[in-house]
Amino acid sequence: MVQLNGDKSAPLEVPTFDPLIVLWQFYFAPPEQDVMQFNIATTRKVYHYTFRRDGTETITLPFGDVEAEVWRRESGDGQLDARVWMAPSLHFVAVKVRLWNTRATVEFLLDSIRVDSTVAQQ
Repeated sequence: MVQLNGDKSAPLEVPTFDPLIVLWQFYFAPPEQDVMQFNIATTRKVYHYTFRRDGTETITLPFGDVEAEVWRRESGDGQLDARVWMAPSLHFVAVKVRLWNTRATVEFLLDSIRVDSTVAQQ
């Protein structure tokens, strides 16, 4: 069970993530199929997401060009559409994210990425 605001709860379905860990989930467990389904639990509700692999693109970043898989989510309900570019060469870290609805569009682009050299040598 997931505890929500107002003494409400919702059943916990696997896989369910919090909003921040989903940014790193695919670093540890890369996508193996062309469709991914998962849930994100917030304090308000549990959201169900379906993403589909939609090809590849080269993304130009400050540190060079990166080949990325494009994943898309179309809400169908007008709430929030998403497109995420994940780089296999960077263990599927999201290098670009675009979120939009009828009111706004927000885009994030990876500016830099650093690795602790002592951890990288392990």
